[in-house]
Amino acid sequence: MEQTREHLKEILSRPEFEKPKSPPELVFDHAPPIEKDFNTSFEFVFLIGALIIVLIIVGIVAYLFLKRKQKVKQQEATTEEKNERFKIDWKPGEIQLQIRSLFQQMLNIAQQRGKLILRPSKTNGEYRQEWKMNWSETFPIFDQASYKFDEIWYGGKEVGVEEAEWFLEKLHQIEEKGNEHGEQD
Repeated sequence: MEQTREHLKEILSRPEFEKPKSPPELVFDHAPPIEKDFNTSFEFVFLIGALIIVLIIVGIVAYLFLKRKQKVKQQEATTEEKNERFKIDWKPGEIQLQIRSLFQQMLNIAQQRGKLILRPSKTNGEYRQEWKMNWSETFPIFDQASYKFDEIWYGGKEVGVEEAEWFLEKLHQIEEKGNEHGEQD
């Protein structure tokens, strides 16, 4: 038994059975040490990046806000401009002529938007057909206005301020409907 002990001690004393004195060296142990300056500069770069992102977001929000505000101002100006443009002093005896002028403005709007071609030889019936084919969104308004105009202009129907204001309203509706569909004067 003594002999076995001695033999076991001899085996355990060999280099392959020695206890390591320190943990095995890792690959990172050969890398240069990370200095505190690196952490500081990384934090600085991170903060600058975050600040730039925040400034970009604020810039985008400000741009969208200003664009919306500008659009609202433009719409208000357009509404005031339309009110001035369509401001009519209804004069007795001339209302029939003023209604004719409003009807012609409807036709002019459609021509400006490429929906029909004005020709002195065309009848209102031909304009109705062309309008229906090319600008169906506003056709019901124009159809009603053109028949009413025919009654007044060609049929000699007596008219008052109410009819004239009705035509003015229809003219506004045609413009608004056209604007809803992305069409501009």
